[in-house]
Amino acid sequence: MLCKVTCSMVRHGKETCVIENLEAQMGSDDDFIKISCEVTRYPDLCYKTLLGSANTIQDNPTQLANASL
Repeated sequence: MLCKVTCSMVRHGKETCVIENLEAQMGSDDDFIKISCEVTRYPDLCYKTLLGSANTIQDNPTQLANASL
């Protein structure tokens, strides 16, 4: 499952986190890359760099990791 976790501080120093299932948002190989790159430090660069490998990556996290090296 591909998830995004967003946390924020609330009162009394407690932290609240929301886990979002990103797989439901994916419709194509490009979407998988775009959503995966959103959690990186440079999401635009990540997306532009990996987009050329979309056919190889498809929706496979291992292929995404290999293409990013």
